[in-house]
Amino acid sequence: MDQIVIEIVYTTPLKAGLLIKDMQHYIALALKGESTLQERYDIFLEQEKVLKHKIEVLQNAMEVTQKKLAYYKTAIESGSEKDLPPAFNLSRSGSGSAVKNP
Repeated sequence: MDQIVIEIVYTTPLKAGLLIKDMQHYIALALKGESTLQERYDIFLEQEKVLKHKIEVLQNAMEVTQKKLAYYKTAIESGSEKDLPPAFNLSRSGSGSAVKNP
């Protein structure tokens, strides 16, 4: 097999963040040739869904972290947590659950 093709076959699943079992399956399919194009496409279609979910989770975590940073920065600047305005309530709109400030 041509070196470039080998490199693509083996590095593409790794760069896409596939699990080892999915990488092994992808490589086995790739080695079988063009008859497995649809199956390989489906693997990456599913991986796209997985990655979108992970991005959403990370974005939510970033939002909470940024709110906490603003909370603590304001508390440090004012010298106390006691007098912070209610705007520092970390509840997410629509979630119904509030995160208490420590």
